[in-house]
Amino acid sequence: METDACWAVVDGLTDHLVGRVALRGIDLGAGRAECSYWVLPEDRRRAVAVRATNRMAMWAMDELGLHRLTIVHSVANERSCGVALKAGFALEGTMASEQLLVDGWHDTHLHARTS
Repeated sequence: METDACWAVVDGLTDHLVGRVALRGIDLGAGRAECSYWVLPEDRRRAVAVRATNRMAMWAMDELGLHRLTIVHSVANERSCGVALKAGFALEGTMASEQLLVDGWHDTHLHARTS
């Protein structure tokens, strides 16, 4: 059973790859998945991640029938927090020492969007 899906995000004028969005841990029975995204440094600050994440979320809810989507990011990643909020994912709370990154354990924010 497939539980993940990802899409390349390309510039519509040049077909240049600018990033990626993904649904991870898709659980159709429970109606939920986790969203992730990244954008190349030179293409940031153009709302690419916000637009792509919002579009993916709408598709996941409208076409897949998912009810709850989440985003988890390090509290140190303020830009990711901004993307989540602008894409309609409400901040639900902070999870202590939740994510192991190359520089150690990080507290994370949990954001969610429901249909």
